[in-house]
Amino acid sequence: MVVGLIIFCTVTHGVAGMRDLGKVGRIAVNALVYFEVVTTLALVIGLVTINVLKPGIDMHIDPASLHADAKDTAPAAAVGFGDSLVSLVPTLLRYFREELVLVLGTSSSESVFPQLTGKLTKLGVDESVVGLVLPTAYSFNHDGTCLYFAAVSVFLAQATGTDLGWQAQLGLLLVLLVTSKGGAGVSGSAIAVLALTLAATRTIPVSSVALVLGIHRVLSAAFVFTNIAGNTVATLVVGKWEKAVDRDRLRTELDAGYRSA
Repeated sequence: MVVGLIIFCTVTHGVAGMRDLGKVGRIAVNALVYFEVVTTLALVIGLVTINVLKPGIDMHIDPASLHADAKDTAPAAAVGFGDSLVSLVPTLLRYFREELVLVLGTSSSESVFPQLTGKLTKLGVDESVVGLVLPTAYSFNHDGTCLYFAAVSVFLAQATGTDLGWQAQLGLLLVLLVTSKGGAGVSGSAIAVLALTLAATRTIPVSSVALVLGIHRVLSAAFVFTNIAGNTVATLVVGKWEKAVDRDRLRTELDAGYRSA
C-alpha cells in the first residue's frame, strides 16, 4: 500500500536534486529510448523462440473444454532454489543477490524497490539519476514480463489450434508493447494483463489462460527476477551515459559484494 508513495517521493527527490532542469529531460528521454529498445528486443526474442520450439503445436486443446474459473494451485517458489539460480548470474548482478532471491519468493518487484535504490546509490550512481531512472524502469522496462507475454500468447495459440500468422504476431507485438507497460507490481497481476492482451487480439481464446494457471507462480518468479535484473542494468547504463557513475566506487563495491557472496 505504501509502494506508490515511496516511488513518488523517490522521483520527487531525484528531480529536486538536479540543478540542471535540462538534464532531467535528457535523462528521461535516454531512459525511455533504452527501455523501448530493450523491451522490443525481449518481445522479438520471445516470439522467435516460441515459433522455433513450438511447444504447444500438438496439444490440440478445445477452448470450449477449458474452465475460466480454474484455480491457481502452483506451489510457492522455493528460496533455496533461488539461491542456486543467483549463483549463476554475473558479478554486476550478484551484488543484488538478496533482492533477487526476495523477488523469487514474492513474485513482486516492488518488494525490493527501497533496497535497490540504496544499493545503486552505494554503487556510485548519482542519487538524482537513480531517483529518476529506477522508478521509470518499474513502469516501462519489463523485460521478463515481455518475454513471458510473447511466449505464452503464441503458446496458447498453438495449443488451441488458433491460426496466428506473422502478420497477426506483429500485431500482437504492438499490443504487447502497450499492455506490458501497465503491469502492476502485485503478485499474479500478469494473468489479468495477459487475459486483456488476448482479448485485444480477438483471435486467441481468453479461456485458454487456464492452461498456464497451474505453473504461473513459477513463471512469475522467473520473469520478475528478469525484470529486476533489467532495471538495475538500465539504471547503471543510463548513469554511465550521463557520466553520473563513480567508476572507482563501482569497482570497489562490486568486488566487495562478490567476495562476500
